[in-house]
Amino acid sequence: MYSNHELSYYGPIQLGGQTFTVLFDSGSDVLWVPDTTCNSSECNGKSRYDVAKDLTFIKNTSFAIYYGSGQVSGAGGYSNLTISDLTIMNQYFGLASLIDFQPMTFAPWGGIFGLGRGQSALTLFKQQGLINSSQMAFKFGRDNETVSHFTIGITEPSLYVGTITWSTSINSSWRITLDDIFVNNTPIGLQNILTLIDTGTSYIFVSTDNATKIYNQIPNSQNINGTYYLPCNNQIPISVKINGVTWNIENRDLIDHTASKDNGTCKGTIQIGDWILGLSFLKNVYSIFDVDNSRIGFAALNTNVTT
Repeated sequence: MYSNHELSYYGPIQLGGQTFTVLFDSGSDVLWVPDTTCNSSECNGKSRYDVAKDLTFIKNTSFAIYYGSGQVSGAGGYSNLTISDLTIMNQYFGLASLIDFQPMTFAPWGGIFGLGRGQSALTLFKQQGLINSSQMAFKFGRDNETVSHFTIGITEPSLYVGTITWSTSINSSWRITLDDIFVNNTPIGLQNILTLIDTGTSYIFVSTDNATKIYNQIPNSQNINGTYYLPCNNQIPISVKINGVTWNIENRDLIDHTASKDNGTCKGTIQIGDWILGLSFLKNVYSIFDVDNSRIGFAALNTNVTT
């Protein structure tokens, strides 16, 4: 698994023997790649799936999926899916012919592997006898510092220390209960908040009132037309509490390093939206998504391991 400026993480898969580079996304349920009929600018320079080259392909119903930043649609079907040394038969996927999805235009990936709880891949791996446990685990590496890891069916104990803290996922999605958010070690006072744990989202998104609470405690932060900015050298710590355990977010993960800077002010990675804990949080933990037991686990990263 590879990093795109730590804003998205991606890797290779094969469908019917054809190789694609896809974003790994726990926030959606559909696996899709561009089709040869795609004329959208997003498909330029991307690998495209060719039905004529896949003898295992079985045509099925069409698909459409809507994201916060665009939409994708096309035909659908089944084929063999290979990830690393694991191959499953009859994996449903979308053949995207219409793509209106700006994040893909300049990204190194061309397609999305939806790994939400409604996705069948993890279940199929187990049903077809390739893994013993329908789970996936992530370590999101740092550019030029640490290597990223994505495993299916197993965890890698060398990548974390201490115990795993589990939380039940709710409503057939990877949503869990968030206890609170702390700014400068002071809780903002959350109650019964459900948040999506999303490997396909770069930022953390919170409700309008809670964004105000957070940035009001960061000196010289500002809201410009609904987007929050903070000093690039901010040292105010922010952490999240989940199932009684507090996880610190490194200060470097609270700013978008790819956005332009203005007089020492940077775009914050905590913004207004539906509740999501994305990569700005997930880079700070080892995460496990357990389909069999409907739960998500977090553990502290082993900082002595860089490979």
